[in-house]
Amino acid sequence: TPCSFSGTAPDQTATCEGDQSAGIRSGGGGDFSAANVTVLEVKNLSGGITPTPGVNADGIRFTSTRDVTVNSTADITVSGQFADGIEARSNFGGAVSPGGNVVVDSTGTITSGDARGIYASAGNVPTPSFNVSVKNNGAITAREEGIYARSQSGTVTVDSTGKITSSADPATEPFFA
Repeated sequence: TPCSFSGTAPDQTATCEGDQSAGIRSGGGGDFSAANVTVLEVKNLSGGITPTPGVNADGIRFTSTRDVTVNSTADITVSGQFADGIEARSNFGGAVSPGGNVVVDSTGTITSGDARGIYASAGNVPTPSFNVSVKNNGAITAREEGIYARSQSGTVTVDSTGKITSSADPATEPFFA
């Protein structure tokens, strides 16, 4: 099901509903343009997000050089090298576009057989500083960190009421901030 859009570019909201089982992605060949969207709403799905296993086969992937907000009620199951349940990053521009703030709010169950449950990252240069906020109310099972949240120089906030389990190397923490 195609995503719908509201608002005016470059600050649109993309709303993805219905059948999104193959995953949701920004960028070339994806479901929406990160150049036009700053908020992604994932809700009212007909089933879970379960893309074909593979390298970078993320359930939801929103990468940008600007602010990134992902609000998701989806249950997500992914597997494959670097396949995160939700990847939200704003740090793709170097000094020209150093990034933006990142917000992830997830209430669904996330399972990542080979990578992270939620990966949230902001900024790739020390200044200006960008913040990362992750709120999770669903259970997360991941091989690596259940929640990985980082900012080059801003504030990182993680609020999780869901159970987080990491099954990899004993040195891997359930979350990293």
